[in-house]
Amino acid sequence: MTSVSVRDVLQRSALLEGARNDTLQLMEHRAQVRHLDRGAMLIYEGDRPTSVFFIADGLLRSFTTSVDGAEPTLTVLLPGDHVGELGVIDGTARSASVAALRRTVVIEVSGTTFRAALDADVAIYRTLVTQLSRRLRSTSSRLSDLTILDLGARLAKFLVSETQGATPSSLLELQLSQSELGQLLGGARQ
Repeated sequence: MTSVSVRDVLQRSALLEGARNDTLQLMEHRAQVRHLDRGAMLIYEGDRPTSVFFIADGLLRSFTTSVDGAEPTLTVLLPGDHVGELGVIDGTARSASVAALRRTVVIEVSGTTFRAALDADVAIYRTLVTQLSRRLRSTSSRLSDLTILDLGARLAKFLVSETQGATPSSLLELQLSQSELGQLLGGARQ
């Protein structure tokens, strides 16, 4: 993505669906565009939360680091997704690290601006609660899958979910390497 329209990125974000024009304008004028190279860190687990990020282009990986150095992937974030809102809302340290899987462009909105937008526009709160509910259900499902299904079954379930809404003649193109897919599914590269 060569030229980034901050307004377009914010409007495409599911989190800001239904936000008022003046709220989007406030965020747009105070936002910053950041470019990340592949492998660059955006957020470090344990850091103090200062911003919310909206993905304009590229891919991000959210992960934790275990005491033995393993880095299981929690989720892969795509254009239109956002990250960092939880810490900005509750003020607690970052619960996971986030790194770029590809060259990535994000829109950074300061925590102060994001909280002001929340306070000014109740539609964002409603959307946030809905998204957090979905995220909790998804996390519960993934945890259940990790304890019940073997890696092959988790892969099959993932591939089926990725083809939802596709036509029979569609070609499935994953934007993940085998290693990244293995980390996402809780297994080593096979």
